[in-house]
Amino acid sequence: MKWQKELELAKTAAKTAGNLLRELQRKPAHILNADGRDLKLHADRESEKVIIQGLKAASSYMILAEESGEHGSLDSDTAMWIVDPLDGTINFSRGMSLSCVSIALWRQNHPVLGVVYDFNRDELFSGIVGEGAWCNDETVVVSNVTNTNKAILTTGFPVNRDFESASIRDFLNSIQEFKKIRLLGSAALSLAYVACGRVDAYTEEDIMLWDVAAGIALVMAAGGWVEIKNSSRKKWARHVRCAANAEIFHKNLVNPAYIYKRRDQIVPYFQGHASRLARNAQKYLAAHGLPVTANDRKLFSLKNKYKGRRCFVIGNGPSLQISDLEKLKDEITIASNKIYLAFPDTEWRPTYYTISDIVVAENNRKSIIRLPFDKYVTRRAKHLFGRDPGFVYYDMATGEGGEEPETYNPKFSKDITQFIAGGFSVTLVNLQLAYYFGVREVYLIGTDFSFTVPQRTRPNSSYGKVLVSDGEVNHFLPNYRQTGETWTRPRLDLQLVAFEKARLEFEAVGGKILNASRSTKLDVFPKVAFDSLAGF
Repeated sequence: MKWQKELELAKTAAKTAGNLLRELQRKPAHILNADGRDLKLHADRESEKVIIQGLKAASSYMILAEESGEHGSLDSDTAMWIVDPLDGTINFSRGMSLSCVSIALWRQNHPVLGVVYDFNRDELFSGIVGEGAWCNDETVVVSNVTNTNKAILTTGFPVNRDFESASIRDFLNSIQEFKKIRLLGSAALSLAYVACGRVDAYTEEDIMLWDVAAGIALVMAAGGWVEIKNSSRKKWARHVRCAANAEIFHKNLVNPAYIYKRRDQIVPYFQGHASRLARNAQKYLAAHGLPVTANDRKLFSLKNKYKGRRCFVIGNGPSLQISDLEKLKDEITIASNKIYLAFPDTEWRPTYYTISDIVVAENNRKSIIRLPFDKYVTRRAKHLFGRDPGFVYYDMATGEGGEEPETYNPKFSKDITQFIAGGFSVTLVNLQLAYYFGVREVYLIGTDFSFTVPQRTRPNSSYGKVLVSDGEVNHFLPNYRQTGETWTRPRLDLQLVAFEKARLEFEAVGGKILNASRSTKLDVFPKVAFDSLAGF
């Protein structure tokens, strides 16, 4: 994917700055300047230093930054980073959790990619124009709202805008047709919300380019419509309108003159939509029994394939015994991640093998590629494995309600051609596979549900921070994870909520999930002794 290297660089820089801002937010705000409606904090400058240092270390592109100004010409053929180290400064200074880091790459006065990191919610929005947009690496697209009277608009009053009665009247006239109006106090977050469909449109006049550069790229990458005009007030000020659809702002996309005039925005709009429209069409056909791609045909072929049989979902916890795997050679089994480390000591091989964690895929790419059977992997990892016919990709979806157990609302897929819910656990992925197989009797083994967590962490472009192993033992082999190897922090609290959802879905169709692990702290499912199972 073109610009992938630059996107990863921007994501890392944004996460690093966001982590710094999260720490600074716990301290009293250090105000450097409070001129009129504008406010500058020590946090702005510290965040910008971190970002510029990170970008310059791995990139020679010029930089336009809010605090330190311009380093080159935005109209040149060379790409330029555009940085807002802290968008929503006043929110930040008053403890309101609506602020973010914004980093964009523009070339020839047009957006190439954008990254907006909401460090308060640990949401990393990223996108490449013409390729797609993501939130924490889950694909996002703009909403399908087309009517103004059904659309939610975000807007604001930038520091350069006057508040005379005529100006206010004109502003109110321009927004009164919208269903709801929201003022978040952060242009970058507002645009990120347009990109992911939480709101439908954004407009603001005399807004500075660094406030909106990344957000504009996100909206375009997510298939939205964008209009940018220069302002006469300041060099980098812009009039910006963005929306899920041009129709929201009453633009006529069938007018040839309009299409030609706005071709730089419209062409990427359709480029970005093309791949998503194709994938949505593929999923629609698969849902109606007509899979059109080889990948979807493989997924569809699994529907009710093992109806009436039992299935074992294998975890990699310390309680897993190689001798138990030997007993499963004639059973339907689903295993994951580094289970292949057991292969030298057993003739057993899993019926199905899965990966849902990007960090696992990144760390063990070569070993995974060499496995002599199909690998069922989240589509988010496709860039690691490409079109290798040994990989079958599924779309992974996340739950709703944030990442607190009290509000988290997990999903559970009954049709894996449409999506598989992540649920913060590959075990949940495997349970959804078993459900799709038609299996209604599932046994878990090696699911200890207990981890020793190291103290060391490291920045990661996919998950913000990942853990760094100190040699702790959490798996069936002591050398399962090497010292210094990274891994994703386990969210057992959220896994519990997702497992409860899975239990209810199985029970609703007369099925059951039983925990046959030899040692386990997972109490959501009834426990049963592995050695008592029929056939052993």
